[in-house]
Amino acid sequence: MCPKLGFDFNAEAVEYLIEKHYRAVNRPFRCCQPRELLMQIRNFCNFQQKKCELRCEYFDFSVENYFTVM
Repeated sequence: MCPKLGFDFNAEAVEYLIEKHYRAVNRPFRCCQPRELLMQIRNFCNFQQKKCELRCEYFDFSVENYFTVM
């Protein structure tokens, strides 16, 4: 999904995402999540006028926003 959404792949950030936000909390992987999480990051970066890139702190924001329980 990275190339389709305009991101350079960052293995370190993706490993961080998997370890912290999936394995640590026993969250199952779903096929739509890569696209949805990357879109959260892209929208955040565009709104904040930041370079769209994969960073650990951007994944923290994306996961918090995407998996919010209301």
